[in-house]
Amino acid sequence: MNQCTWLILLFVPVLFAGCGNDGKIRTEYVEGIVTMDGEPLALAHVTFYPVDEKGLEAYGSTDKNGKYTLTTDGGKEEGGALPGEYVVTVSKRDVPDLGPTADPDPNKPVKPIKVQIAPLMTPEKYFNKETTDLKATVKSGNNTVDFSLVNKK
Repeated sequence: MNQCTWLILLFVPVLFAGCGNDGKIRTEYVEGIVTMDGEPLALAHVTFYPVDEKGLEAYGSTDKNGKYTLTTDGGKEEGGALPGEYVVTVSKRDVPDLGPTADPDPNKPVKPIKVQIAPLMTPEKYFNKETTDLKATVKSGNNTVDFSLVNKK
């Protein structure tokens, strides 16, 4: 092989080394189960706030079994969180089931509705990042972070 061929073989991999991430931030997979008083907490919102306030927030919602997975704006499609230390909030609101929705009749006047914030079903201390005692560490690779909430009512 001549000198030009060696140079091409040497530098082409370097040119493509940064192209595999599609410009997205590298995040790590995070999942877990949230329970309250020993029972799975369904339909709760989980938010990871970076302790150093320089990273990105990560968030997810629990399913009927209390399981959540995180996603981060700017993260890869499967979501996750940046490695680091986090303060975590968990909240669930008592949202009433409004039943099936239908298209309104354009010939009838629309009745105004009173909008109210649904009450928290989780203790308020877990809702506020200043008062929560929930913490997490995200490391490289897959992470499982479970939370056990206590409702002292």
